[in-house]
Amino acid sequence: MQNIDAQIDALLTDPVTANKYLSYFNKDIKKRCIEKSELFAQTLIHDKDAEIRQLCAFHYEVLALKLIADKDATVRSICAEKWESCAQYLYQDEDVDVRGACLNWETCFPLMLEAGEEDTDILRTVALGLIISEDIGLRIAASDILQNAIEEDEQFAEECLESEVKDLRLLCAQHSREYALSLIYDEDAEIKSACIEKLIEDNDWYCLDTEQLVDLCQIDEEMAILILDHHLDDWDIRSACVQLYESCAIRMIVDEDEAIAEHARFVIAESNNQALKLKIIRESYNSYQYASVLLSDRDPEVRKACIAVDEDFAKELVTDHDIGVRLACLEYEDCVEDLLHDDEIEIRKACAQYYSGAIQLMQDEEPEVRKICAQHYQCALGLMNDVDEGVRAVAKETVEENKNLKFDFDYNSK
Repeated sequence: MQNIDAQIDALLTDPVTANKYLSYFNKDIKKRCIEKSELFAQTLIHDKDAEIRQLCAFHYEVLALKLIADKDATVRSICAEKWESCAQYLYQDEDVDVRGACLNWETCFPLMLEAGEEDTDILRTVALGLIISEDIGLRIAASDILQNAIEEDEQFAEECLESEVKDLRLLCAQHSREYALSLIYDEDAEIKSACIEKLIEDNDWYCLDTEQLVDLCQIDEEMAILILDHHLDDWDIRSACVQLYESCAIRMIVDEDEAIAEHARFVIAESNNQALKLKIIRESYNSYQYASVLLSDRDPEVRKACIAVDEDFAKELVTDHDIGVRLACLEYEDCVEDLLHDDEIEIRKACAQYYSGAIQLMQDEEPEVRKICAQHYQCALGLMNDVDEGVRAVAKETVEENKNLKFDFDYNSK
């Protein structure tokens, strides 16, 4: 080697002569000449030996740019692999190995994608590089490619499942129930959410045993509700769900198992979730059953919702301590008799809205109550001479509005 270097050093003292005879030197000397001097390499870029041309391209970018159209694919590969500037020209090369060499440069990825690269391996590598791109269009295109790869190549899918790249695990989570189950305990919240969404979307729980289903119930409330809906006959699932979420517990306050039902009632009794209770009463197909349990709920709005379900519940709540609840009972005329003597004026006024109540409240001590009575023609006739001017005015107006009507009525009767 020292002898060759000495010869090359001597050649460098007379480069003109050296270049003239360079092509006659053996390969080892040519290689050393290329490494020593760009001037020599410039002469050798047309050497018939592809290995010599490769070396020229490897050492000097300017010469590599001249060799990007070389007939030998190995030379072009060296150009693309070593120099980004060359790869920018060679990403559409006819030779797959040359295009593969361009993968050394991420700047080529979008170019290769847009050029319609067809080689599966190259395309997959490009997509892996672009999956984290800031360009949303490139990211979407990469996702599509990788989704197909995950679907077609089980080994690749397994690699993605274990990948540190979040976006790859996310694609797996969105792909199938099997992968979603594998990633359901992922530390990343977005991936866990995608797993839940996939499992809910597939809505296929029958392949899982009870223990697995209970585990899934503990992860997400919406999923627990779906699983519960599909496994209402499974005691273990009902027992787990009733302890996990109020939205599940409220469904089981009428459970056939008394222990579960009792626990559910306790949970709901302690709950302040008014919206949940109102929803189950108003929207459930068996509202009557739910209302019968929630009739004693501490929230008056819930008790009022129960009244709206059936008159039976109104009858039970006519003595409720909340005035709003008692007023709600008066949606049913049959409750009037029970509330005629209520201490609250508003309650008696509501009773007077019905003729059956008004006829009995004409002597009420409160003028505001008698005014309501006076809105009924038959009562108005008996209140024309009421001691209160306001009551007399309402009675007179009612009579005037109905003067053409004929009634057989004794206003002194009760």
